[in-house]
Amino acid sequence: VVICWGYENRTVAVRVPHGPGTARRIEHRVAGADSNPYLMLAIILATAMQGMQEKTDPGSPITDNAYALDLPRLPDNWQDAINRFETSTIIQRLLPDTCQQMFVDCKKQEYREFQQQISPFEYFSYLDQV
Repeated sequence: VVICWGYENRTVAVRVPHGPGTARRIEHRVAGADSNPYLMLAIILATAMQGMQEKTDPGSPITDNAYALDLPRLPDNWQDAINRFETSTIIQRLLPDTCQQMFVDCKKQEYREFQQQISPFEYFSYLDQV
């Protein structure tokens, strides 16, 4: 996932759809079904507020296909995502140390358990070779 934003662009991480002011909203297009919705929403709101308070420039909106651009990306695997969360200075500012570490420990345990599972593909591909 490319780290960027845009109007009416479904290839960006944060999309701002057009519409009247009363219907204006943002769409966070990154979080998956495996994310903690409470933690995700809290971090989205906290970082948005921090950006507004510090008047952080979000950059220009992306109008092209964001996937084709050379822009920073989010991790595309569990280990890298966990490592980035664990070492994130933004997360360290937003969450208590114990909360951050407990979340990291839980995700590392989930990853270890996931790695021990045999997928149907592996099972059926290698069963007749044993």
